[in-house]
Amino acid sequence: MRAKRLFLGIIIGAVLAAGFSWVLAQRHSSPRSRLFVTDGGETINGPLPAFNRGNDIRQSCPEAVFALEEDKSDYSLTMRWDQNHWGGLLVEDGAFLFQENGPDFNKIVRDACKAIQEDQRWPVGSQKQKAILLDRYELRDLHNGSLSTSAILDKQTGKVWVWTNLTRDDGKLTGKSAFISEEVSPPPE
Repeated sequence: MRAKRLFLGIIIGAVLAAGFSWVLAQRHSSPRSRLFVTDGGETINGPLPAFNRGNDIRQSCPEAVFALEEDKSDYSLTMRWDQNHWGGLLVEDGAFLFQENGPDFNKIVRDACKAIQEDQRWPVGSQKQKAILLDRYELRDLHNGSLSTSAILDKQTGKVWVWTNLTRDDGKLTGKSAFISEEVSPPPE
């Protein structure tokens, strides 16, 4: 009789453990984001992935998969070395998500991955919190002679992002556009 109870206890414990493991696996099985990172290398077919930085990218952003083709990625991080620092621009489907400048390539990749995580959690919070966030930003039209474009204004900090055609280091247009952070003087009202 004791042997049957012991056996039954082991079976029930194994079933509970397997069920708990299955529930955890389902909870964390969402597909990882595909992140394309380029450090400025380009061919006639478009930007090259930053192969020489693959390990740095994987260690700095373990939540994402390092994509080898930009058109098959969820997010694209363009890194450029400019004089004495890196500049990073993160976009998703042509939409600006993040921009940062600094000497540490890996820190910019880590911060970009945090921006990806925040993007995946949006929208968050209560209706009141969402309304506060939506009221924080304003889309404006900019006109300067025959030139017209759009800008996003952060009403809380005064920071402005202007819709800009992206160019390569040699000054040629890439055919892509994004919102780029701009210094504004005097600060907008």
